[in-house]
Amino acid sequence: MVEAVCVSIGIEIITMFFALILSLVSFRAYRRSGKRRLLLVSFGFLLYFLKEIVLWAWALIFPGFEFLDVISAILEFAMIATFFVAIATKEGKSVESQME
Repeated sequence: MVEAVCVSIGIEIITMFFALILSLVSFRAYRRSGKRRLLLVSFGFLLYFLKEIVLWAWALIFPGFEFLDVISAILEFAMIATFFVAIATKEGKSVESQME
């Protein structure tokens, strides 16, 4: 049981820092190309990293905090919305405005 918890924590930490690396790489690509989509993708990955930091910090500072799931859900919604906007936006114009 302890081994499974250690593996789970290890995977969470690796995933968290992988999201940070992807955020930095996509931000660097944004700076080179200037494409807003890459900035949104970078922000989405950064939100994931921040969500994990917030969850870990709150769990350590306030164990049993009742609204931790609500905070997590709000940040996850923001991430998904950011990725959707990045996908639905093409070169500064939304897909809907291109269909008109």
